[in-house]
Amino acid sequence: KNGYLENGLAKISGKSSKICLLTSYLCHPSMANNELSGPLVLLGVYERIKSWPNRNLNYHFLVNPETIGSICYLNDHKNLLKKKMHSGMVFTCLGGPKNKLSYKKSRLEDNPLNKLFTYFGDRKICDIRNFDPRSGSDERQYCSSELNLPMGQISRTIYDQYFQYHTSGDNKKFMNIKKLISS
Repeated sequence: KNGYLENGLAKISGKSSKICLLTSYLCHPSMANNELSGPLVLLGVYERIKSWPNRNLNYHFLVNPETIGSICYLNDHKNLLKKKMHSGMVFTCLGGPKNKLSYKKSRLEDNPLNKLFTYFGDRKICDIRNFDPRSGSDERQYCSSELNLPMGQISRTIYDQYFQYHTSGDNKKFMNIKKLISS
């Protein structure tokens, strides 16, 4: 049956034709760290980048349902992304109690965000995780073998690594607003 899925997309223009895709998802709206933190940090990053007087890259901010939303978005935009994507990142689980951010590399090892976060990891500023398609979030769709886009993922208190994950305990008491702002 034909149908559609709406994604939320906002764009901020830059000087070049290259795109930095920043995305998060909404599919379990009652979970604070797992669901609410990513879109809130994405909104903060949007406001910050929008205030920059000069931007080289074009920034695309995408909010969609996890997995199926990114698959639908890729169905419509994969050719554009294959030609113009400079870098990208999925924002998820950014409000939990862990002190350090954790970056999951894309499969495409030689990309700008992998290099930047490897630099931060070497200086113990953040933790680094290697790409593994067996677990994760929407980065798995962007980094599929067909596309292999430069899409990493950033988290603080990582999905499936805390007791409250996918329970009613992932609430606003578990999510720390100061950690969210820091993210």
